[in-house]
Amino acid sequence: MTSDQDIVQEMGNLLGQLAHPAAEALIFRGKVYPEFNEGLAYWVEKDGQEKVFGSPGSEMPLALIKDMLSLAEDLLATPVFQASPFTHFTLSLDRDLDLEMDFADIPVSQNWDNLFMKPVSALTLEEAREKFIPEEDWQSRHDAVAAD
Repeated sequence: MTSDQDIVQEMGNLLGQLAHPAAEALIFRGKVYPEFNEGLAYWVEKDGQEKVFGSPGSEMPLALIKDMLSLAEDLLATPVFQASPFTHFTLSLDRDLDLEMDFADIPVSQNWDNLFMKPVSALTLEEAREKFIPEEDWQSRHDAVAAD
């Protein structure tokens, strides 16, 4: 079995392959659920603007996304993450090659397409609208959390 540190390093190496000349940082956000996976790669420019790979002027790294999500599944199989599982993760690599990784365990009932690292219930109504989450879906998730 590969150690969790080896897997994270491999994920960092993959992310580094996306090198973009305008990038101050490269970011990969992913979700790993039993029913589905989702991934998004983007870079942050000097002025703070986020540019998604796959937008005009850059290719969508489909093979890399698939590989990153597969490595995330491998990471979940390590002892550290069997004890503390995650469903969402963010991996960032800056110009100095400093690698950071954050994790969140968000129930599928609080998940939404293109919403990473936050449950729907943590959003304000305005934020939900910005993410194209219908008000009734946002409200039902808020109500479910309040009932717990």
